[in-house]
Amino acid sequence: MNPGQMELSVLAIGGEFAGYRVESVLGRQSGIGRVYEATRIDSGERVALKVFKGREMDEAASRAHFSRFLEAQSELSHPNVVSVHEWGHDPAPYMVMDLVQGRTLADLLADGAITGNRALPILAQVAAALDAGRKRGLVYRRLQPAGILVGDDGSVKLGDFGAARGARAIELIGRGRLGRFVDYISPEEIEDEEATAASGIYSLGAIVFEALTGDPPFASEHEGETLNAHLELPSRGPGAVREGLPHRMDQAVTRALSKDPALRQRSAGELMEAVVEAYPGDAVRPAEAPAAPAEPAARERPRRPRRLAFALLALAAVAVAAALGAVAAGGEEAPSAPEPAKRVSTRDVTLSHPATWRVAREAPELAGLELSDPVALAPPGGAYELVAGRVAAGTPGSAGQLVDLDGVIGRRYTGLREAGSRRRAVAYSVPGAGGAVVAACVGQASGACERVASTVRPRREGAALAAASPSYARALNRVLRRLDRVRTKGRRRLARARTPAGQRRITARLSRDYATLAGVAARIDPPGPARAPQRVVVGQLRRASRGFRDMSRAARARSGRRWVAARAGVRSAEGNVQAALVSLRRRGYAVR
Repeated sequence: MNPGQMELSVLAIGGEFAGYRVESVLGRQSGIGRVYEATRIDSGERVALKVFKGREMDEAASRAHFSRFLEAQSELSHPNVVSVHEWGHDPAPYMVMDLVQGRTLADLLADGAITGNRALPILAQVAAALDAGRKRGLVYRRLQPAGILVGDDGSVKLGDFGAARGARAIELIGRGRLGRFVDYISPEEIEDEEATAASGIYSLGAIVFEALTGDPPFASEHEGETLNAHLELPSRGPGAVREGLPHRMDQAVTRALSKDPALRQRSAGELMEAVVEAYPGDAVRPAEAPAAPAEPAARERPRRPRRLAFALLALAAVAVAAALGAVAAGGEEAPSAPEPAKRVSTRDVTLSHPATWRVAREAPELAGLELSDPVALAPPGGAYELVAGRVAAGTPGSAGQLVDLDGVIGRRYTGLREAGSRRRAVAYSVPGAGGAVVAACVGQASGACERVASTVRPRREGAALAAASPSYARALNRVLRRLDRVRTKGRRRLARARTPAGQRRITARLSRDYATLAGVAARIDPPGPARAPQRVVVGQLRRASRGFRDMSRAARARSGRRWVAARAGVRSAEGNVQAALVSLRRRGYAVR
């Protein structure tokens, strides 16, 4: 950055900046700047002022990218996109936008101010904004509830886009921690591929999932485990978590969460149209926006079940001042309290089930599969049954789909049938020293039944992990030993470095070494159960390489703040590598 240019994005409240008086801090967006409420001094107009920091704005080429990006967004005139009024670089890179009086969708969901399908009209407006940007070659990066602004008047706005024109992206996102975006990130972004419109559809599908169930599809306490889940666990819709949701809507969200971008909907509007059409009946009525609470909500959203509106809903296109309206004819239904879990065990198997389920007198039989000493369970109402036991003869008839059952690799089978009837069955299988054990849901499809079936385990032998390839573990361990040497030597050298020039050289070398190790790891051919954790290892090594590169540039610019931010990104990436290695060890691979 030029010596005469401001580096910090932190402005003094009441001070002046580029012809604006700073009134208050509104928040932080995209990890590279701070947003303020400001007043234009010559006109008194209230605006949102975003001041950027970071290496993206260091050089003339980057500033030219920044200007082209903002010029492209300013040309995007859409009611659901925040309008850009002006931008500049003096005394620091900044842009001036519409001031949206309201709250974020993340705050509203966390507080319960909107629940369930009352969020769908809001997300339909988000879809309209995404599609409008796509038509102009703009891709919104890091779509998440915290970036969706809901005005007090019911309007919905997306903030600044990360532009993608042709094959080249203008990257305007931070390189630090993924933060809450880890709950919505697409598999291809984890693998360090270019974000596309299909990536936004995946993120939007994850937000719809959360709006209808209370949690994102692959929520976990640890960032690395969540990344693994996005890559490895089967795509699922909200019906797998909460019963009673329309099947067509469940299918639409499941498709949006497909691992392969080519299998997702062609546009965000197509996704939301399919979701809202699953609710026939009365439309949501326009009403006042939910009032803000007396005290601001905490930034960290609690992981708690939220009330789900089951009222019937029909949307006309993207109509949407109804977004925060009252639900017509039906109101909201409070969720039942979680049922206490019990365990049932036989000579061969054990599994957990809700206390309200009962042991059935007769166990249904599966066509082509004989179970030894089976046990049957049935929920209240008897719409379906569950049968579990050890496989004595036969096979499920297909290879099944590998799934992670709380650290144990199992398989999920569809297309099974009850012997002598047309009732279908879905089964989960876990290998054991005495043979595989199976739990199958027979009858009407149910996410609750599948959750019970997925807890099946061999009773005495313990669950056998998938056969681990020693050659794969040896190959990966060679990379990990080199990584340990590179990391240890680099830390030692950094601790001894006394000048910014020395820090710049050391971190530049670390960036090259990490990039080399990522390339070596990428050439290792992992067995099936190791593929997802392996992809996380490669992607996060590349992310750490970029972080060291950013540290080197921060040292060259003598920027302590940028150094700290880049170092946080490196530490986050290294933590995710360790989480992936834990996942591999849980699968039976003898990695370091």
